[in-house]
Amino acid sequence: MDKNIFELLAKYNMEVNQQMNDIIKTLSEEEWNKKFSGYFKSIHELCSHIFIADYRMFKNFKSVCIIDNLNDKYFDEYHTYKETLFDNKNEYITKKNGIG
Repeated sequence: MDKNIFELLAKYNMEVNQQMNDIIKTLSEEEWNKKFSGYFKSIHELCSHIFIADYRMFKNFKSVCIIDNLNDKYFDEYHTYKETLFDNKNEYITKKNGIG
């Protein structure tokens, strides 16, 4: 992949994550955990899926190239989409900001 395209996608990812986090910060814990119909049963579940997808994407990048920010042992772990790696929205935002 061309370096410019990679940088453009990374910038887009950062901007969208920030916009999404700004919206999530406005939610009450009740709204964050509110059950609704659909594939994901709550915003918490949806964010968990997005977090694991980003985690796996960065883990894959780490396996094919050297990225200084990804040398953390955190990426030596394996996470499945059935896991929830955070208990509340604030923990999600903190962890999400840590990986991308």
